[in-house]
Amino acid sequence: GRNIRSFEMITGVEVIVDDTPGIVMLSAFDPLRREVARNTLDKLIIDGRIHPGRIEEVYEKAREDAEDMIRESGSKAAFDLGIHDLAEPLLEQLGQLRFRTSHGQNLLEHSKEVGFLAGMMAEELELDVALARRAGLLHDIKRKQKNHALKGADYAEQVLKGYRFLPEEVAMICQAIRNHEAFKYNEGSDLKEDSLVSNCLYDGDKFRWGPDNFTDTIWDMVSFFKTPISKFIAHYPQGMEGLVKIKQTFRTNTGKKYGPQFIDTGISIGKELFQVINTKFRPYL
Repeated sequence: GRNIRSFEMITGVEVIVDDTPGIVMLSAFDPLRREVARNTLDKLIIDGRIHPGRIEEVYEKAREDAEDMIRESGSKAAFDLGIHDLAEPLLEQLGQLRFRTSHGQNLLEHSKEVGFLAGMMAEELELDVALARRAGLLHDIKRKQKNHALKGADYAEQVLKGYRFLPEEVAMICQAIRNHEAFKYNEGSDLKEDSLVSNCLYDGDKFRWGPDNFTDTIWDMVSFFKTPISKFIAHYPQGMEGLVKIKQTFRTNTGKKYGPQFIDTGISIGKELFQVINTKFRPYL
């Protein structure tokens, strides 16, 4: 009892021990805090010496390991996209996305994917590919905050303007981040290239709503949030309606050509899945 209380106070997570043999659950709203606590517990179990002083010592080491992991994850994500000029604060913010999810997707992996897609569309339009990739990688940097697109753009502007980027490059990146949410006001620009880069980011972000949405994403969401099947089914039609609306919002020629078809494929899978759940799982609804 004393060691559990000490562990909870030091790590900031709740320890849940039930009747299941060999199972200990850690509960915390902050996923990074939960990860540090998990690493701390793993190290303590391997070490075998568990007392308040040792818990604090091991926790500090696990916290340092997590900070190193964050920096390495952010740097690797940028490196994978061929980006070598982002400021350290941005790389650390990116690294923290490794421990966060959005719509069931790992945010860091999603941001890398959007960076690749935005860069590909920018290349087709003969725009600055590296600039579009930077915008894609940074677009969800404040994802868990209210009005995350606006706050992400403001944060990126504060950090980027202190480095070797030209003012127009910073403005282009920030406008793209600011405009990537669906069904929100799209801030225009006097420069055509600004709007085009912004459109590349927007379309790259919306390709997430294709087949993967029904083969992986929704199951990750249900598993993570432990959503009851009855509640899941009740909200399902509304989610499908949202996808129909999103497929009409693509902005680039590439997005307009392939995006609706890509989302339609996902919708077809979703409709069939809905029928299967409604029949085979009817007794549980």
